Amino acid sequence: MGTVVVVRHGETDWNRERRSQGWAPTPLNDRGREQVRTLATYLADTYDLDRVLTSDLRRARQTAAILGDADTVPADATPDTAWRERNKGVLQGITPELRDDVPDDRVTGGEDDPLARRPENGESHRDLQERVTDRWTALTATERDRDRTTALTTHGGVVCAILARVRDDPLAAVREAADVPNAALWEIAIDADGARLVDHTVPWRS
Repeated sequence: MGTVVVVRHGETDWNRERRSQGWAPTPLNDRGREQVRTLATYLADTYDLDRVLTSDLRRARQTAAILGDADTVPADATPDTAWRERNKGVLQGITPELRDDVPDDRVTGGEDDPLARRPENGESHRDLQERVTDRWTALTATERDRDRTTALTTHGGVVCAILARVRDDPLAAVREAADVPNAALWEIAIDADGARLVDHTVPWRS
């Protein structure tokens, strides 16, 4: 049986300002780095990690690097664009208060499904879901017969897409109900019967 510990990156200034980050190269702030150091201690005390996978975006790579400073956490993380956050396109960098200033014709589609609305030069939530689900399916196929533990540092939208797949729940319901704070983790066990959520922890809140 394999185990994947999914980790959301630590806080950035754009998180604090509620700016839509998307693929922006935003770094962790001081609070985010401290969150991840607390998370790293928890991971080192709880798991014997065999490898670390990460989104290639800056905030996720920085999170993986801090985790790698802890004992028992591999220092070299493998980046993968499939684990990126949703590409927000023209919405990148704006706050919720400025969302209404974006012309309607720059966010299109989704007449029958709000999650299919796509910003110009970006992705819809459904695009993200398809990308992540494809990569997650490939990952679980390789891990179910391996006795190893993998950490994956990624983003809030990716976490929701993974949880929707694992729980077999609608993405909209997961997005509405999920608690997805920065530097939180979700432990997922993978075997021949599929994947199941074992634990959800936010170490820095303890």
